[in-house]
Amino acid sequence: ARYLSENDEDRKAFINQPFGSYYDREAVTQFLFGLLNKKDAALAEMAKVILEQSRFAAMHRQQKCEDCPPSHAILELVGELTEVPDLLMGEVIPLWPPQIKITEDCSSNCVMGLLRMLPLLRDKTFALSLDFRHQSLQNNPSIVSALNECTCIRSLELRHCEDLKACFTAMGLKYSYTIQDVKVIGCEMKKDDDELHLPPELNGLELSGCDSTVTQCLLNEISWMPSISTLNIESCHLNDDIKQIICHIVEEFPLVHFVLTPDLYSDNRMNDFLGFLTHLHHLQLKKMGEYDEENCISILQRNQLETLHLIKCDFSLTLHSAMLNHLDSLQ
Repeated sequence: ARYLSENDEDRKAFINQPFGSYYDREAVTQFLFGLLNKKDAALAEMAKVILEQSRFAAMHRQQKCEDCPPSHAILELVGELTEVPDLLMGEVIPLWPPQIKITEDCSSNCVMGLLRMLPLLRDKTFALSLDFRHQSLQNNPSIVSALNECTCIRSLELRHCEDLKACFTAMGLKYSYTIQDVKVIGCEMKKDDDELHLPPELNGLELSGCDSTVTQCLLNEISWMPSISTLNIESCHLNDDIKQIICHIVEEFPLVHFVLTPDLYSDNRMNDFLGFLTHLHHLQLKKMGEYDEENCISILQRNQLETLHLIKCDFSLTLHSAMLNHLDSLQ
């Protein structure tokens, strides 16, 4: 690597030679990044050249069958380092993917690469998804704590976290003014916990597969947030208290997008909510029954909808006629 960094022609030949597969070149580069811990300027220059030529962008790679997604290539390389040399920063940051999704199948280098870069990403915002079934996230709370002072995450998704309040506290979400959207999937919280603090200027909240405790705590939190414009509740259990909170939110705040899909054990009647939704521009309803038609027709008559998605809903002649009469501009 040191020789190639000092010889232009041989370096170009190395970069452009037909490897057996793209991953041969990636393996060489990953080995090279490991050597960079010796703080050798010549090796750093060689790594910079390879990054410039290979770009390590998702569009240049094929999806691995049983491994991390292509966009994680730069994470895996940075994960080899104890610190990122200044010489490489100008090449690494432009390659940073707009969305990072850490799943239970990711390598440990993906997580380490993320931690290395978080303090260095100031103007490069991205969306982050963390699956707490990943062993590194389960056994190392400091990884979650590293997000506390991060200002580059605009959207956060948390999957299968067993102690949601501890996670929120460790991340300092209560004090994060950069996170605009939060998605919580299949997460739990301890029975004694009764509140969760979300980012103060949150625009969107999505809940999926959550029990009534998590759902009620998070909806209580946003019930005083006028910044909320998007609310998605899918496959969550809705008790009477939760329904009252939802009614309050959709009545008090000018939601632009609202999706509601109760789980199999909830009362599927939408009649409790539809009367508050006449101001919406985008609406998706699932499993709407005949008892909900009157309020649905009222929404159609207001004719403010731009998009309407009806999934597995009952259609009567009255509802069909209302749709024909009031859906001129609807998609």
